[in-house]
Amino acid sequence: MLPNANIAVVEPAQLLGELHPLIEQLGSTEGLITLSSVSAALRLPRVVSRPSLELFLQAYQSHFLLPLELPNIYQAYQHTVRYEIRELINLDRQIETGVAFKDFSNASRRVGRN
Repeated sequence: MLPNANIAVVEPAQLLGELHPLIEQLGSTEGLITLSSVSAALRLPRVVSRPSLELFLQAYQSHFLLPLELPNIYQAYQHTVRYEIRELINLDRQIETGVAFKDFSNASRRVGRN
């Protein structure tokens, strides 16, 4: 038999803690507009539910993250560790003018400011 224990009743909302730091990290609703435009660029329905978010993330991973973004991140890292500043700037300019990243530029700038 279990000994008597004093177990405090805790509301589920109390377990989450403060939400405002999370909201500050996520940013404004500007990101939602960007997400909507990116969904349109991927020819996907708007993200309005968990299944539509999962579909968006799968498409993002297969069309942008793996073939485009990760190689660019790796290349930027390689330039950085070798102190190749000119090459890093040139890579940044190439990425900026790339058609594939136009829909992500506003969100990227917003995240870069934080």
